[in-house]
Amino acid sequence: MSFKWKAENYHKEIEFLYDSLINSKPPFISSSLKTFIKAFTHKHSEEGESIKWLCKNIKNEKQISKVSLVSLLDSLFRGGYIVSDLNYFNKTVKNIFCSPNGEKLKNIKVSKAEKSKNPSRIQEIRAIIDGLSNIA
Repeated sequence: MSFKWKAENYHKEIEFLYDSLINSKPPFISSSLKTFIKAFTHKHSEEGESIKWLCKNIKNEKQISKVSLVSLLDSLFRGGYIVSDLNYFNKTVKNIFCSPNGEKLKNIKVSKAEKSKNPSRIQEIRAIIDGLSNIA
């Protein structure tokens, strides 16, 4: 199970998103480009193939910020980049993303409820989404 990117221009957009997330200081993700593309083009990923979400929680550096991940994905949905069925959002996130140690993410529903709070690195996430909107 993976997300589905809008049809047109997806290679440039997904590669821009990947480059932006992986080249941030510190990086938001750890993943191969191949795995990342699979995750956003409705392709099946292999067992154990996932994207490590590395963004730390600003209140507790020992934890990752799932709220930031949900905010990023929500921005991609609202921007019309991801056109997948939102009914499978939680399950898809659990299937695609994992913690830095490789454990599947849990409590996505709770993170969605907390999305309105100030997520870690939200300004960087917004800048990435803005950059994505400039790709023609």
